[in-house]
Amino acid sequence: MNCPKCGVERTEIGRIHRDGLCSSCRAGRIKKYGKIWRAHNREWLLEEKRQDYRENKTKYNALGRLWRKANPERKRELNRRHKRLNPQSAYRWDRANPKRIKRIKDKYHLRIKYGLTTAERDAMYQMQNQCCAICKKAIPPSGNHNHIDHDHELNKVRSILCARCNHIVGILENFPDLVAAAQKYITDWKEVLSEPSIVAT
Repeated sequence: MNCPKCGVERTEIGRIHRDGLCSSCRAGRIKKYGKIWRAHNREWLLEEKRQDYRENKTKYNALGRLWRKANPERKRELNRRHKRLNPQSAYRWDRANPKRIKRIKDKYHLRIKYGLTTAERDAMYQMQNQCCAICKKAIPPSGNHNHIDHDHELNKVRSILCARCNHIVGILENFPDLVAAAQKYITDWKEVLSEPSIVAT
């Protein structure tokens, strides 16, 4: 007896089905009609998946973290593709999650510019007793008053400074001659202004 669709002779017991088709033709029919059924019941399937995710959120999150760790390049590719195809969606998410976006950008900035992780930066901050390494004044753990000082030539991190000390170190390091000239300028003017007959204008 042959399969009425492909004509293959059905001699093995495992290949005989009640609908008269061989295993390969039967699998193709199931796949075809399964695709049609899923297209007609898309919303119901999505809701079932959402409900399953809500009931097993911890398990799925753990599986997702494992997959992202094992496939970083694929994850970045999917992220770029999603942003390219859904620019408004990505923009809305950014607007709705400003604090998370800031944490992501800070983490990226630390890694790219200084080669540090957030944990390493926090450990350095605690080792300095939450103070600037130069003036010893207390500084916040992050923000505009917390600056990571590094050697520009060696590209090595030195310590965490406040905004004022970081600015001073940058000038001293990059313009040593200008600093000496500025010091001489201040000293010379102090001598001139200390004369009783001279009035500052």
